[in-house]
Amino acid sequence: LITGAAGFIGKNLAGYIRNLYPNLRVISVDVKTVPAQNFYKVDLSNKSAMTSLLKKYRPQVIYHLAGTAGENNLEKLVNANVVNTCSMFESVRSVKKYSPRIILPSSAAEYGNVNCGKARINEDSPAKPVNFYGLSKAIQTEIGLFYSRLGLDVVVGRIFNISGPGTPQNLVAGRIARELALIKKGKTRPFVLVKSQNTFRDFLDIRD
Repeated sequence: LITGAAGFIGKNLAGYIRNLYPNLRVISVDVKTVPAQNFYKVDLSNKSAMTSLLKKYRPQVIYHLAGTAGENNLEKLVNANVVNTCSMFESVRSVKKYSPRIILPSSAAEYGNVNCGKARINEDSPAKPVNFYGLSKAIQTEIGLFYSRLGLDVVVGRIFNISGPGTPQNLVAGRIARELALIKKGKTRPFVLVKSQNTFRDFLDIRD
């Protein structure tokens, strides 16, 4: 089961699984409509609807990809990345004799500004977010670890910057790609504005 199946990562993950394992059932969940088999329009805050879905299919793996990254509003980020995550975990707990593996994708934004000249980032590096998004994801990670201590099978992965075909424009690679396309068509000035040229990031291709 994939929550946030209409998002950039969710759509790519669902397609990848269906192509690689055509006999595997993939359940797609989102508040936006997805033209896919076994799709359910469910708001994760609706615990009863989510619980019913879990009881019906009892998926072995849940990829919890629902959330948002394109907001600078703490209340919206907390609702999308924190409150809905708690609701999802509680839905799982409400199903008797059920213990799926839950994949919780967190973010490198949790680390904040890191001096990579001294040491590389690893799992033991402290979380020091410098924006609301990073803060919401740091809280989400703690929620995942909390439910792991309660006995759920939770795996947290901190994802670094993702790029590739279909990258949304609220991500830096998608914005730059759009501006380059407009430049090529002669629809905008022939240069790209960036916030800083002194930032170093790891990029992951969505297909990997």
